[in-house]
Amino acid sequence: MIDDALLSRPLAWKDAQFLLREKVEMIPDESDPAGVEMEVVEVAERGTAGSMRQFFVVFRGPADPVYPQRTYRFRHRQLGDYAFLVTPIARTDAGTDYEACFSHAA
Repeated sequence: MIDDALLSRPLAWKDAQFLLREKVEMIPDESDPAGVEMEVVEVAERGTAGSMRQFFVVFRGPADPVYPQRTYRFRHRQLGDYAFLVTPIARTDAGTDYEACFSHAA
């Protein structure tokens, strides 16, 4: 189970930009520490809404299996662990893409 401290750890915009083209590990099952390697293929701003900065991160994983929308633990070798709500958004021969969206005070 993902703990509250991890759920409340925000991904800052500067850290999101650092992740572009980096490999991360998604942990699909908290009871099994074996992860799935994913690559960050896109990081982009959606702009601001009032005082909120909005951005998204797209992760590309293997084509199969396709993981359902939910919150997963993600691990980066330098930045550590985060919990992201991801949604599968595309499936191609290259793999399955998952999007995570963020809003933070600017």
